[in-house]
Amino acid sequence: MTEKSTNKCRGRRVVISERTKRFLCIACIFLFCSILFAQANNVVVWVMPTEGENLGGGEERWLPGEVQKSLRAIITNYSGLRVAEENADYLAQIQARSYNENISEEDAVRMGRMLGANYVIRSAVTKTDKFYSLNVIFQNLEKGQHYAESNKTASSTEVLYVIPGCAVNEAVIEICDILDTKGFGTGMSQYTKRILRNGANDLSDEEEKKLLDEEIKRRNSIIASINQELESNKFSTDTDAALAKAQLELQKNREQENLKQAQQKQERLAREAELRAEEERKQASRSSEQKKRISSAEQEIKEKIEELRKQKTEGSSVLNQIKQIEAMKKAILDIRGEEKNETTRIQQERDEELKRKKSEIMDAPLREAQKDSKGNMLPEIRQIREDNYKKEETKILDEYETNSKNLFVKYSKAEYEIWNLINNHYDILEKGKTADNIVTKDIRVEVGRYRGEKYAWPVSITLMSDGTELCTYSFEIEYETLSGKKPNLASDEYVDEVDLYSNLFSNVSAPLLQVSIVYTVTPAQSNEPSKYYINLAEVNIKNLSNDKAVSINAKAFTETKPLQMKPFYNVVGYSSSDSDFVRVSSGTFDMGGVGTGKSNDRRVTVSSFYICNHEVTQIEYAAIMESAPSHFQGNNLPVEQVSWYDAIEYCNKLSVLQKLTPCYSLNGDTDTSKWGAKHVTWYSVVCNFDANGYRLPTEAEWEYAARGGTYNSSYEYSGSNTIENVAWYSDNSGSQTHEVKKKTANALGLYDMSGNVDEWCWDWYEDGYGRVIRGGSWKFSASDCRVADRMFSPPEDTYYSIGFRVVRGIPEERISEEEKNRAEQEARFRESLERSSSQTIQTTTRFGEGVDISYVIGPFYSGFGLNLNIYYTLVTHFYIGGQLGCVLAEVDEQYNSSRSFNCLTGSLLCGVNCNISPLCLYAQCGFGFYDATAPDALSGFLFSFTSGVEYGTDFLICGVFYSFQSFAGSGFVDSCGISVRVNLF
Repeated sequence: MTEKSTNKCRGRRVVISERTKRFLCIACIFLFCSILFAQANNVVVWVMPTEGENLGGGEERWLPGEVQKSLRAIITNYSGLRVAEENADYLAQIQARSYNENISEEDAVRMGRMLGANYVIRSAVTKTDKFYSLNVIFQNLEKGQHYAESNKTASSTEVLYVIPGCAVNEAVIEICDILDTKGFGTGMSQYTKRILRNGANDLSDEEEKKLLDEEIKRRNSIIASINQELESNKFSTDTDAALAKAQLELQKNREQENLKQAQQKQERLAREAELRAEEERKQASRSSEQKKRISSAEQEIKEKIEELRKQKTEGSSVLNQIKQIEAMKKAILDIRGEEKNETTRIQQERDEELKRKKSEIMDAPLREAQKDSKGNMLPEIRQIREDNYKKEETKILDEYETNSKNLFVKYSKAEYEIWNLINNHYDILEKGKTADNIVTKDIRVEVGRYRGEKYAWPVSITLMSDGTELCTYSFEIEYETLSGKKPNLASDEYVDEVDLYSNLFSNVSAPLLQVSIVYTVTPAQSNEPSKYYINLAEVNIKNLSNDKAVSINAKAFTETKPLQMKPFYNVVGYSSSDSDFVRVSSGTFDMGGVGTGKSNDRRVTVSSFYICNHEVTQIEYAAIMESAPSHFQGNNLPVEQVSWYDAIEYCNKLSVLQKLTPCYSLNGDTDTSKWGAKHVTWYSVVCNFDANGYRLPTEAEWEYAARGGTYNSSYEYSGSNTIENVAWYSDNSGSQTHEVKKKTANALGLYDMSGNVDEWCWDWYEDGYGRVIRGGSWKFSASDCRVADRMFSPPEDTYYSIGFRVVRGIPEERISEEEKNRAEQEARFRESLERSSSQTIQTTTRFGEGVDISYVIGPFYSGFGLNLNIYYTLVTHFYIGGQLGCVLAEVDEQYNSSRSFNCLTGSLLCGVNCNISPLCLYAQCGFGFYDATAPDALSGFLFSFTSGVEYGTDFLICGVFYSFQSFAGSGFVDSCGISVRVNLF
């Protein structure tokens, strides 16, 4: 173009039509939107591992990971940002590193490149005394430029990342709002924000449908974009491109799964819409009166529902509680993996140091004086060097042993803290939760078509948690149950009411039934890792049209439903929680071995208490005491090589940790750090049995629990007469301890009360030299593991066969010493009466003077007895005399064993008789004494009355008798039996 033409063109006025203007405007808008879309499409975000600051109690091991997962899920599911799929192995390395220090910038950039991300979300959780603080930052990965930041606080872990409106949700909303103003196009709608803040339960059907349509559209768009990227990388052989392709495939699979779930929800809404449409079609054929009635019922129910929904309270869902437990289990496995790696490392260092030291000593250059004529090392020098190496070897091995135990203590403490958190969550799950289809909306109720032949509707209730179906139960609800009237096919009222109820059943906005259930969640045993059983305890149904409560038989729902979490974490471990403690109700029992004559053989009454079902394990001990004294090492092996003093110190420290009142004190102080030297000052420690903290069992409590408490079994060992079933002892232990809870428990559910390790008790042994130990151990014979066997040891001594278990008192159920004595005295008295009634030689005199020797068989007694009767006739049919007897043996049916006694009875008798030879009827009464040297019998004054019939000759007389007796005036005990006597005169 020439200069002239150019100038001419410039001077010409250009006129643009309105049509062209509109086209250009649309083109500019399209171009701008394309730029924004392209920018948003190119935003690939890596959600970095969350940093934890000032976290403790085991939270530092699992909480950052849960916050990161929550951030990833919210950004992935509710924003238009692309989240990079993570390389699990490399991420695990970085995650482990982040526990001790922040991820370096080089690590972040390297990880981002590996994932194909160009932006990053950093987050950190800081804990103070009252709350958690969450900081979230969105920035460019390589340049480090900040685009958005959010800071939120939370009062608990639930408010931090679990419930609707939690800190994580609010932070993501704030980040997305800021990014939208900067052209990133996060695509977070108002409906989405409403879900994140209030939960999906607050959405109307129309709102939920609109949200699902948007989500399905967005998922399809993301999948199409991924397919396009995969197509562009189809023929690439570059390593980075191949890795990117693998990441895209993973993301595509996840998006397809999310799309499937959204489509299933959409299908459910479509089915409900069809039901409503069907009801609308039916409505056209109904009479005006029926229409009016249905409309009135719907309006009334809607008003009731509105009132009910105002009662809604927020809380962590069951599924989220289980997810937290599973996250903690994973943290435990991570801890064990770290411990294993660290142990391997120090073992390698030990072996290398031994090898180096051996070479340094044994291969050191020889001087002339150290060689023989051939230049070889003199034997004396070799011996010296070997001795020196032995010393160095001992030092190195001792150092390794110390390092190993320190390592064990470190990781035991970390694992123990997490186990305590897990057990607390277990306790919450097992206490039960309530679900409702209206208030909490975590139950979905579906009612099928009316079954006229059964006069009932089929009903299914589905328990939901975070949109996930946990379990479904089905039953039928009858017309009569719902309406309170019997069905009458000839009645128009019956037909109209069935129509009314059927309409309300299908009306989603005004459901006829309010269904609430109470259920518990029980974790499965260790052989079913990460499985939980849902137990339905109650089903309560209310007809909202007439406020009639509908009773559903809970027994119809006794089937438990399993919930299997994936991935599952196979974690086995023990940590004392409420679920590990067994309640032992108060009672009276015969303590000790019968007839042994030992000082503890007596009748004893104990108050109610809780006892741990297992011996204190090494992981539990190390976590509290921060030491690892045991000879045999293992998390779940019972702790041993602990003194009695160590055991009571553990009890006090554990009590303080769990905010309970410690039981043990010295000079009024429960702080063990102020007690001074253990073997000197601790001799005078006292126990407050009214405190609610942990303590050692008394000897009586230990034996009572070992025998089964109120079950009071006669087993020789705790739980069985076959020791192999219940105990690790010398014949089966392999000369070592074994993990707790591997043998059969006794009737109370207590493990290892016989064998494994001896257990310290509170009591002094009778000579005051040592404290009592009970139960036997891995190194002792079967006889030493009997529940009646007892030993002792000085309280300062430690052995690799002695450990302990703990109990907790129940102060409000503690029996006073006076009440105990009264209960024991009454029990001894009643037993003594029963025994004396059956043991005392019952005989009667005939008319005339004489001396009798008798043998008696009674209903509670069989044995041999001698009885001497001397009497004098005062007048006809009336006599006065006395008797003296001795019982030599008794067969006790309860214990199936023979018990020997030296029982002496004596009494002053008077009576009457009537002779119709050879038959004699008699009655006698009198006062006397009863003395038994057996430790569980009583002595004192006796009142007795006996009557009977005898038949015989002057020499041999047989008869039957009935007798009742009272000891010290404290009630009567009756008995009957057979008497056989020889008349000497």
